[in-house]
Amino acid sequence: MLRCKADRRLWLRSLLLLQTWVGLIHTEESDGQCLFHVSEQDSRLDYISLKLTTTGQDCSFIISSPESETDSVECTRTAEDNRLETNQIKSKTQTSNENEELKHEYLTTNELWENNGGSSGGANFTCRVEHLEPGSAYHLCIQSNRDGQTHNFTGYTSPSAVSGLAVSSRSTRGLGLSWQAGPGRTERYRLQLWERPLSKNLSGLIRNDTLESTATQHTIQNLTPGRLYTITMTTESGSLQNSTSTEASTVPAAVSNITLDDRNSTSLLLSWQQPEGDLEALTVTVLTSDTRVWETVLPHHETQVSVNKLTPGSVYKITVMSSSHGLSSQSQITLRTAPEAVSELSMRPSSDGGLTLSWAAPHGSWDGFRLFLFDGSQPLVNTTVTRETVHFSVPGAGLTPGRQYKALLRVESGELYAERACEGFSAPAPVVDLHIRHADETSLSVMWSHPSGLRDNYFLIIHHGNVSVDTREVQASMRECTFNVLTPGRLYTITVMSRSGTQNSSVSVEGQTVPMPLKMMTLSSAGVNSLQLLWEKPPGDVELYKVTLFQQSKIVQNYSVPEGQTSLLLSGLTPGTLYSLQAATVSGGVQSKPTNLEGRTAPASVSDITTSNGGRSDALQVSWRPAAGAVDSYLVRLQDGPRPVHTLAVSRSSTPECSFSSLVAGRLYSVVIVTRSGSLENSTTVQARTQPATVQNPTAVHSGRDDFLKVYWRHAAGDHDYYVVQILYNNRRLYTVTVETWSGDYVNTVSTDGRTLPAAVGNLSVVSTETDGLTVSWSPAPGDVDHYEVTLLFNDTQVFLLLRWAVIGPFQKAQFIEGRTVPSAVRTFT
Repeated sequence: MLRCKADRRLWLRSLLLLQTWVGLIHTEESDGQCLFHVSEQDSRLDYISLKLTTTGQDCSFIISSPESETDSVECTRTAEDNRLETNQIKSKTQTSNENEELKHEYLTTNELWENNGGSSGGANFTCRVEHLEPGSAYHLCIQSNRDGQTHNFTGYTSPSAVSGLAVSSRSTRGLGLSWQAGPGRTERYRLQLWERPLSKNLSGLIRNDTLESTATQHTIQNLTPGRLYTITMTTESGSLQNSTSTEASTVPAAVSNITLDDRNSTSLLLSWQQPEGDLEALTVTVLTSDTRVWETVLPHHETQVSVNKLTPGSVYKITVMSSSHGLSSQSQITLRTAPEAVSELSMRPSSDGGLTLSWAAPHGSWDGFRLFLFDGSQPLVNTTVTRETVHFSVPGAGLTPGRQYKALLRVESGELYAERACEGFSAPAPVVDLHIRHADETSLSVMWSHPSGLRDNYFLIIHHGNVSVDTREVQASMRECTFNVLTPGRLYTITVMSRSGTQNSSVSVEGQTVPMPLKMMTLSSAGVNSLQLLWEKPPGDVELYKVTLFQQSKIVQNYSVPEGQTSLLLSGLTPGTLYSLQAATVSGGVQSKPTNLEGRTAPASVSDITTSNGGRSDALQVSWRPAAGAVDSYLVRLQDGPRPVHTLAVSRSSTPECSFSSLVAGRLYSVVIVTRSGSLENSTTVQARTQPATVQNPTAVHSGRDDFLKVYWRHAAGDHDYYVVQILYNNRRLYTVTVETWSGDYVNTVSTDGRTLPAAVGNLSVVSTETDGLTVSWSPAPGDVDHYEVTLLFNDTQVFLLLRWAVIGPFQKAQFIEGRTVPSAVRTFT
């Protein structure tokens, strides 16, 4: 390892370098100088780095430390400009806190640098020693490789910051801190405390304490409650420092002297004294049985709150919590709301001549009740009542009928209570033997016997359900009263009250007016097996309608119809039969006068209707099965569309058939058979069609073509839908043409024969010629042929007929060809 020696001068310079982060080293050699300047020192936790600037040529350096475990390290040459402004060096020396001797020596060295060309260009080097211990002093040696000269000075690594700086305990006036020392060496700790009041935006330094390097905890006292502080712990080693910070706040102070200023059954008004220190907010929480029922957040300066919507008579624990920077303190008080008085307190006479008190229980909580009853100023009752009770009876013994009394009901909850009072009278005696003397559709009369005791008068009320209909006030000597203009069929309650002062005793009787009979009622046919009964509800009340159906004085059906119904279908009856009906309204078991009606069911329609034209185009026959039930007669109508053509009447004893003639061929007719019973009818309609007529004079012609037949005819008489033409080959060298006339599902047919023109022969040719003859050949004509005719013409004049062939019946088809005979040879004339 490189061993470096240091003289006092260089050591002083190294100290100066440590304080100002800049230095100057210079070598003096006879042949070539590597003068260098330390322009920057960078100290970290585990390394020290120096930047050198030299004016020498071909210089290189190595750096080493005897305290480091690593060997000497080659300094790295960099490409930075080595020029250093002298005013920069001077400004840094002016900020140094070293003694004047070191400053003078530094300036002298700087002048030496400038005198030896320090301002001219040169080379830059970075020298770095690694793997060092934080916060330690190291002897550094820089050696020139060119001339072997060494230069010594002392450097420091940065100390490591503490770890785990945290608040281990806190109170309203103090903060307990703890930490762990970082790796490496430490000379001391510096603890700085900065406060951040809520009322100010700026922070202020309030503590600057120096602690031993072995300390790992510290407690700060005499702080402000609820205030936020910034704590900075600085590790110092030599002139180097490393720090870490955290924020913490003291616990806010709790409010004091919580006081109840006012209360009622649902609210509490509280006040307190403002706590010392910083506060962000005050949270007021109301709990009952550890359940939060009310809470509000107040500004920090508030000293009063009104707690509302509470339950009467309940015990509450109220806490006022001071909050600041996530911390809180609280004070609490336990209070009770006032109980609520009962509601709907009333006093009424009881049936035994006493008094009954009733009330609605109060809201909230209470322990029980205490009841007082006064006759004027004289107390008659003073008793406790359980909290579940809502009724209390005072016996009639000892009470005076008709006298006014006062009741006071107290609701008790702890030492608090609420009261409610009411007044009432004892009741006079009620009438006896109250009964209905007379009833009709619109009136009721009642009668009674006088009760014992005294009364001022009688007051009568007639009501239906909960609705009062009429009232009467009669003298105390009266024993009868009549109510008129009542609703028929309605159940009424008549109450007779014996009145004495403001109290009364009553007894009631029920009476029913007679219901009104049915008047607006009709009975009509609703088909062959039913009758439809319709009616309008009569005036007054109806519970049901009673309907009875008779046939010749014999009961056929009985019905009970609900009151909301105004129609009834009486089914399962005999078609065409006359019935009598009796109906009455019923209300409260009382029946009205009956109403009588007659009605007839519709006759049944005929069935199994059969129609036939018998192959005739001008007649139809109709037959049917007689209708079930009662029938007076039948009416048979033949209709052409909506127009009647024939009408025939057939009695019920006659054979169920009839016929119609002089009709139109092929026409579709409607046959309507009407069943009649009384004034009612029922009809059944079927359709029937006469046979269509045939076409007239059908004719088939070939029109001069061997593959064509044209058929024409005169239209058929009457109605028809369409024609169907069929052509058949009859194997007699003729076609049979059939023309069908269709009307509905009926058809009538007529036929005629027709023949196509025969085809001409094919390939007609002269196969040989002679002077006196021609030989002709052909291929047979297609289709049917009777025979061929061959005719020889000369200048359109028939010469002779050879034979007859290629002819069908009277029709012919010719084919022509020309041929020339061979001329005769020239004869020799002599």
